[in-house]
Amino acid sequence: MSLEEYEAQLEEVEELLKESPTDESFLQLKNDVLELIALAKQGDADVDDVDSGVDDAGADGNNAGTDGNEEEGQKIEQVHNTNTNTIYADEQLQTQQQQQQQRTPES
Repeated sequence: MSLEEYEAQLEEVEELLKESPTDESFLQLKNDVLELIALAKQGDADVDDVDSGVDDAGADGNNAGTDGNEEEGQKIEQVHNTNTNTIYADEQLQTQQQQQQQRTPES
């Protein structure tokens, strides 16, 4: 998902919170989406760092030794965790919206 999609989700959660400001699940979902936004922004910065770091590597690409591999592994793990959190947050948001719709009588 893109940063714009996360921000759209945040707006939806904030709308739900206007109707139920003390709902713990909405508050947790807001925190989760804010964390995803922060990670997405950090990921964008990390991609720029990786792109510029490619030029710094030697001709064989082995300038950083094991530190570079460890950092890449951490970045891959972070992306994986972000994707997992995104799926979870999406499912939570859909569930919350369905519950809210069920509570709100149709006009």
